[in-house]
Amino acid sequence: MSKKINLQVFALGKPGTGKTTVLKKRLEEELLRAGFKLQKTDFGVLLSTPRVFLHDPAREWSEIMGLPVKDLADGWAYPYTRCETVEELLQVETGPDPCFFVFDELMLVDRAHYAALTELCVLRRHRRIAIFAGSQRPAKIPKEVLALSNSLYVFALSDRDDLLKLKNLLTPEQSARVPRLQVGEFVEVSSV
Repeated sequence: MSKKINLQVFALGKPGTGKTTVLKKRLEEELLRAGFKLQKTDFGVLLSTPRVFLHDPAREWSEIMGLPVKDLADGWAYPYTRCETVEELLQVETGPDPCFFVFDELMLVDRAHYAALTELCVLRRHRRIAIFAGSQRPAKIPKEVLALSNSLYVFALSDRDDLLKLKNLLTPEQSARVPRLQVGEFVEVSSV
């Protein structure tokens, strides 16, 4: 597969605003655009290109495109693998094929993993990795990571620190709208 992968998508907002729904929809669109295909090996293993690895502590991602998400602890799972810890996800060896990494609740990445996360975001295009991440607290995400996004969906936020973190990414008009957004509404910022 020679499709170029250079995508970093963030959905930020309070709980219950629709972040995960938008991330799932966007992930499925991008998988299809990247030439997603499934094949069964002679041993009955379902392989996919590109692969998807998730860190999903709330376990909201039970399936993608109608196929189940499997836990890494249950063995190497194709096509969608859930990693229990951020550390497991950051240590995935991607190989030559493109991969999609999903961090649902990026705010749970602790400071000990900030350097590895930042490196992943910086080097993603060289390693052919697309990153999809959601967070309730943008203030807890390293600014270098947010600055590298090329698609940002901002849902309702009201915490002062979160709004300040996004000040340089949003226009004044967008910043004024964010606290008043209803469930399912978002401000989209794109640098693609």
